[in-house]
Amino acid sequence: MVCVEVYSPDEKAQLFLNGESMGVKELHDCYALFDIPYQKGELKAVCSSGREFILKTADPQSAKIVSEDFVCNDYVFSRISMKDKDGNTVIADGQEYLCEREGMELLAAASEKTVHHNGFVNSSIRLYGQGGFAVYRKA
Repeated sequence: MVCVEVYSPDEKAQLFLNGESMGVKELHDCYALFDIPYQKGELKAVCSSGREFILKTADPQSAKIVSEDFVCNDYVFSRISMKDKDGNTVIADGQEYLCEREGMELLAAASEKTVHHNGFVNSSIRLYGQGGFAVYRKA
């Protein structure tokens, strides 16, 4: 079983796993939790306003790792995720990501199952779920 968090300002959300309804829940403080069995495929949340959010798993050969950066002074905050050929976020399933940047010092890195900070043995992490993040400082 996995816990799926759905965030939305709507009143209710229905979660679908590969087209099968996993139930409808009221959102409290803008989120709801669904405990569902893990399966590869597509997760779709449909909110009461009609908004839809979709996550897909993908074969690692058909998805690529993407890093989206936010720079603040001497620091770089990097969101690491997997995207399919259409740019949709896909669920990572243990793909390795090397957190090295030229001229940058790695301060922290994490994904759903791993967290590294202060004293890295190496600079790689495995990506799970919606990916991970890394924080760098200009050397």
